[in-house]
Amino acid sequence: MTGTTIGDVLKNRRMIELAPGIAVSEGAKLMRQNKVSAVLVVDDGRLIGVLTERDIVFRVVAAGLDIDRTKVSNVMTRNPFHVTPQTPVHTAINRMRELHIRHLPVVEPTVPPGENQVIGVVSIRDIIGEDARDLEREIGEDVTKIVKEI
Repeated sequence: MTGTTIGDVLKNRRMIELAPGIAVSEGAKLMRQNKVSAVLVVDDGRLIGVLTERDIVFRVVAAGLDIDRTKVSNVMTRNPFHVTPQTPVHTAINRMRELHIRHLPVVEPTVPPGENQVIGVVSIRDIIGEDARDLEREIGEDVTKIVKEI
């Protein structure tokens, strides 16, 4: 896995995105249909947030908000930390660990204005699924310990 980048992990993964004005209930349905726990919130080709299962549970359900009337833009995680396809996997894991996050949007910052810079999202599961033993050798730690910390 040495030298593996986020772009390598992202291969063959489909990007799921939402517009910020969509109701949270629609976002949740999209997540269920696609069997994902996070979707990217994109406006005019630019990443503006991430909507996760945790956002829905803590910011909508636990707060007593109406899931059909609450807009994604009101409860999403704004301006999320993101990586590029060239980011080394070990760097991404370390940032996920430091920030206590499970999903990393992937953007291509060299894309000209007006074009879609967002190319996907990777989760800790995606990264670990690549090859846990090689990853453990590369970062020098037990991967399951890191996942529990995140």
